[in-house]
Parts: sequence; C-alpha cells; structure tokens
Amino acid sequence: MRKSLLALLLLLPMLGYINGCSDSSHRGALQTKAQVRFLNASPDGFDLDIYVDDALEWAGVAYKEGSGYQNVPPGESAFRVEDSDTSQTLVQEFFTVEKQTPYSLIVVGVPPTLDALLLEDDDTEPTDGYAKLRMVDASPTQPAIDVYITEPDVPMKFAVPTLQNFEFQEFSSFLELEEGEYRIRITLSGEMEPIYDSGTVALEEGSIATAVVVDATAGVSPVGLVVMTDDSEEPIIEVADAGCMLRLIHASPDASLVDVLLDDTEVISTVQFRMASDYEVVNSGTRNIKVEEGASGLTLIDGTITLEGGKNYTFLLMNFEATIEAKLLEDDTTPPAANKAKVRFIHASPDAPNVDFLVDGKVKVSNRAFKDVWDYIEFYEGDRDFEVYEAGTSVVLIGGPFSTPEYLEDGKAYTFIVVDELEDIRSLLVTDD
Repeated sequence: MRKSLLALLLLLPMLGYINGCSDSSHRGALQTKAQVRFLNASPDGFDLDIYVDDALEWAGVAYKEGSGYQNVPPGESAFRVEDSDTSQTLVQEFFTVEKQTPYSLIVVGVPPTLDALLLEDDDTEPTDGYAKLRMVDASPTQPAIDVYITEPDVPMKFAVPTLQNFEFQEFSSFLELEEGEYRIRITLSGEMEPIYDSGTVALEEGSIATAVVVDATAGVSPVGLVVMTDDSEEPIIEVADAGCMLRLIHASPDASLVDVLLDDTEVISTVQFRMASDYEVVNSGTRNIKVEEGASGLTLIDGTITLEGGKNYTFLLMNFEATIEAKLLEDDTTPPAANKAKVRFIHASPDAPNVDFLVDGKVKVSNRAFKDVWDYIEFYEGDRDFEVYEAGTSVVLIGGPFSTPEYLEDGKAYTFIVVDELEDIRSLLVTDD
C-alpha cells in the first residue's frame, strides 16, 4: 500500500505532522466501476449537494471540504450540483467516466458562473524514492499565478518557478518530486513577493497528492492550499498559509530610531518613539527577534518569540533604554458587533502611577499598573472622549474638557496606549487591522 500523502510540519514550538493512514482502497474497488472523489472549492458560502444521474452521492459539503473515492457507474452520467439549503441547481454537466479509473470532481467559481472540473487521477506508483504532486488553480479572485516548489531554505531571489502563468481552472500534470521537505510559495505571475507560503511540508515516498489553490477564509494570505488525498479517513487536508503579521509599537522614551530583525533579517525599519510601524508579513514559527538602534547598531532586545500562521501581532517596546523590555501581544482581528468598534488599553508610561482609563467620562478600566494590557472593550462607533486619571483620584493625566475626541470607526479594532514619562505623559491611538 502507498503511504499517506502530505505531512505539514508546523514551525511552532514543536514540529507537528498532519498525516493519515495509508489507504489505496479505491484500487481494490469493484473493477466494473469508476471511482470519483469530490471537493467543494467554490467560496460562495453555499453547502453543496452533488447528484450523479439523480442519485445523491455527496450531501451538505461545505467550502474546502470533500470526500474520498466513491464508486460511480461507468459511461456518461449527469453530474448535478445543488445548493443544499434551497435545492437550486447551480451547475449541471455530463461527464463520461471509465471503469477501473479514479477521478477528482472539483466545483469551482461563484454563481452564476459555477463550473465543475472532472480530472482523471494518475494512481500509478511513483518511482522509488519519489512522490507525485499535481497543482490545480481554483481561486476565482486571483489573476494568473506562479508556483514555486523548492527546498525550505531557498530564498525567493534564487527560486525558479515550477509553474508559470497558472490561471484559474488550470491544472498541471502530476509532478514527480524526490521524497523530502519542501516549501510551496505562490506569487502573482511575474512577481517575486509571495502571496502564499506553506512553510515546510514533507512529501513521503510513494505518496500522490492533488493540491488545490483556493480563496482563503482567514489569515494574511488571499489564498490557501487544500490537498486531496487517497486516505478515506482524512481525504482532505488544508495547508494554511504560514505567514502572519507583525508590527512594532515604540514606547521607550529615551530610545532612538529602531529596527526589528527576525533571524537576523531586517523586517521593520526606522520606527521612532511614540510611533507604530505598519504591519509586515513574516513567516510563523519560533523566531529570534532583535531590536536594534538604527544609528548605532546597538542591540536593545535579543530574544525568541513564537508566531502562529494567520495571526496579527504587536511587539511592544517599553521602559527606559537602560532597563528596556518588550512584550509580544496577539491582536484580536475578529470583528466587533454591528455598529461598534473595540479598544484595547495599555499602560506603557514607565514612571507614571497606576491609572484609570475613562471613555466619555466613565471609568472603563481601573487601577492599571505600568506594563498592564487590558482586553478589548466594545464601544459604539462615533466620537469618544478618552481620559486617563491617576488611579482612584480625580487627577487628570491625559484629556480634560478641552481635549479633542477620537473617532471610532464601525468594525475597527484599536489600541489606546499611555506613553512617555510622567511629566510629558500622552496617549497614542492606533488601529489594529
């Protein structure tokens, strides 16, 4: 029996494997039948029912879900795809399938231009020591793409595209690749900046996989990969983008312009005090992080952080330079309730007393000490007056009757941060998306 096909090595605190049991059971199916498996690659939000000659073969299949092989009578058959909720016919095609032959049926596009691709699968054994991988472009929102399948540590500037100018509904032949670790990166055609990065994946000897490029539903990449396998227990494996977002908030009063390096590669440049950098897309995993003064090259922070794919992070630089420290914060990108925004509060003034945070004259967060980070709180959109008092008193540190209100936009997330020394204390309000 062939081995399972794709193992995803998550570069998190520990290497993990997505792996299934070996299963080539479709080979032993009745030799008078064809074998067809299914994938819903249509990002329209509909669950799908699929009929073959009016017989329901797959019911209620959600986006990026699918099935293992099922027996289908050979010859010409009508394949009909319906919306599970309304029974509306979304696409109908007549396909001819042959006995003793496996196929992949992939529904792509969005209504009213939904299509069904029927691809014949090659289940012949790969050469000893090799695996086979086929790529399918099922992303209706992206223009033509290039696909790079390389060793994990090959820089993009040295990478050669495996597939070029790959367009929606196109599919490659099965590529034979030597067993081992790989990295799959996708760029817009002709460009070098990846819009998708699988991180390190492992192809096992004897495995056969069909990797389908689909529209992403979360994370920082517009696309993701869904892998169709021969494993009846785990026929579909999703390989999420390994990228995440990282920014720096500079709240150290006496530190000059700083740069951020991950694994000794500069990713954020020239951030001055009381500023937040833009978010930058970086690879997830356990990474060495350094913060260096731009002019002197002095290393202020040298440590290790763990980043998860698809998440947004803030690296918060705090305290005076002599005792400088940093916190890694996970930014909550889930949307607030309708007509609301949400705000996170941080005390980052190194010599200020404990504080109360007030919004529109009401205390929302009380008695917060230096370095405290408070969870997001939702507010209705519109102008809001933010004030900071010395905790438990009426001593105003920030705000007052003549301060300018801040406008909170519907659907947005914000960080309100108290910065600077007590004699110059002030606030910074930044968006978290």
